[in-house]
Amino acid sequence: MNKLKLLAVQETRQRLAQNGLKVTPQRVVILETIMQMKNHPTVEQIYERVSADHPNISLATIYKVMATFVEKGMVQTMLTSNDIKMYEPNLEPHFHIYYTDSNSIEDYFDDELSDMLNNYFRKKNIANLNISDIRVHILAKSTA
Repeated sequence: MNKLKLLAVQETRQRLAQNGLKVTPQRVVILETIMQMKNHPTVEQIYERVSADHPNISLATIYKVMATFVEKGMVQTMLTSNDIKMYEPNLEPHFHIYYTDSNSIEDYFDDELSDMLNNYFRKKNIANLNISDIRVHILAKSTA
């Protein structure tokens, strides 16, 4: 195993342990896979990628592990306009561009927009409002 792969495995194991999860081979493989995918995969897409190298990991296991990751706050779920559940492994503040013609979602990072939205709500001083997250989904069609 090369040094980078070994570091990635160690970081994955540490992340699982920090979230109070038992470090199992299945959880390690699934978490590594979704972090490498750099998109917003469905369980079926995760399964397709995982099963190529680990045919012993079932689709049911992936559903169960992903539900656990969501419960622990390690990933978030998002629904497309067609009610397709996708998983968000990137927990850094960002927005999404949702391409309605392909059901794909692209991360969009914009500090200026983040600041503008946070300042807007701070100025409104809405009673009993404590914002923990602002999610913006930009709907678009591909131009390609």
